[in-house]
Amino acid sequence: MVLPHSLARPLGRGLVLVVLILSASLLFVTTPFDSGRPNTLQLAGSRVSLIHSDLMPIGGNSVSTTTGYVKWTLCLFNNQLLPGVATCPSNPNFQKALVPVDILSDPSNGNVYVADQDADNISVISGSSNHIVATIPVGNVPTSEAYNAQGRYLYVANWGSENISVIADTTNQVVRSIAVPTGPGILVSEPQQGILYVGGGSQTSGYLSVVSEASSTVLANISLDEGPLSGAFDSQNQLLYLVMYERGIEVVNISTERVTGFISDPEAGGDAFFNPQSGFLYVGSNAPDVTLISTKTNTLVGNLTVGSSPSGTFTYDPSVGHVFVSIDHNRIAVINADTNGYVGTLILGPVGPVAATFDNASGYIYVADAGDDAVTIVSPMVSPNDQNPATFWEPLIVVLLVATALGIGLLIWKFRATTHPSPKSARARESSSGGHESSYGGESILSFGIGMS
Repeated sequence: MVLPHSLARPLGRGLVLVVLILSASLLFVTTPFDSGRPNTLQLAGSRVSLIHSDLMPIGGNSVSTTTGYVKWTLCLFNNQLLPGVATCPSNPNFQKALVPVDILSDPSNGNVYVADQDADNISVISGSSNHIVATIPVGNVPTSEAYNAQGRYLYVANWGSENISVIADTTNQVVRSIAVPTGPGILVSEPQQGILYVGGGSQTSGYLSVVSEASSTVLANISLDEGPLSGAFDSQNQLLYLVMYERGIEVVNISTERVTGFISDPEAGGDAFFNPQSGFLYVGSNAPDVTLISTKTNTLVGNLTVGSSPSGTFTYDPSVGHVFVSIDHNRIAVINADTNGYVGTLILGPVGPVAATFDNASGYIYVADAGDDAVTIVSPMVSPNDQNPATFWEPLIVVLLVATALGIGLLIWKFRATTHPSPKSARARESSSGGHESSYGGESILSFGIGMS
């Protein structure tokens, strides 16, 4: 095929330009991104506009907000890992539901331990593969967990069998059992002194057992008015705070092993977390807010509205200073631990969060879903290195289309400028050629190929 010389040159250049634009766009699309820990420079906590905002999900299968998105859903009964927000298939043996009620990450071995209440075992999830790698039988109705980093032991409170299972995280096996009074429900480990606090009881009477982690013996039992819902340890003042349902918080001096104070809070009804940076105690409630308590004065100083009842557990990311608490309606509230301000909401999709833990090695939040026998794995932030694949391609496709349109437009402009030259440009070409041209049918010719010089 041959084309006029005056048309072949601009046509060739225009096609080369279009090819370059398409190649650059495709190269950008297909360049692999680092799938490691999200870039901490893109923290949602630095965005002041998110304070007191209830963000809605965007994108496709991976439900996302500005503060993060769901990466995977792990179905516990068949060990199936599904991308993004997913509903696990029905368990064919519905009589053997697991019902995960507590979850804890182990910084020493990178595993995540899930207390399966109805299965009477602990599911061990590898933080690298996000699959179950072991199942540990424990006592009846395991309800809560605690970890001692110094001894590398995991403690599991078995509500139904009235004992504590002690698991060595080096072998993932139960090494001993500790007998405690009726209905152990909460565990708080104090690793510096090697003490494990076990709380339990009923609505009419309760107890707090002081257990030596070294000898696995009960050192003392402290009587309480009722069984505590949760507890948090203030290492700075050596105080243990116990949440009592719709009454308030009892303060226990661990040095004297006596109840030394009471903080009235009629909305108390969830987990407790001590913020060592600010000295505040966070307490979940039946109201749509988190109660803030000053541990310096042991007084209630305010409420932080998070949009719904924060009835689940707290977990903390020390690298960025964010506190996460699971709330009703399938969400996790994000709190800035430095300012005690509400950052935003992680929307999890069709799950019911009851407990959450932050894994420092991977930077992900693992959320136990008792209703679906699943664990939801959440990226708590969005960054260039950790994009939501459902929304990542959309802007690139737009860029690709715009680049193609610009290239075609430039090609058309060149074509029109060549086939319809202005009188001035025509005279200039005639003058430069000395008024003589070799012709074929009245036009210069050039074989159209790769070379266009």
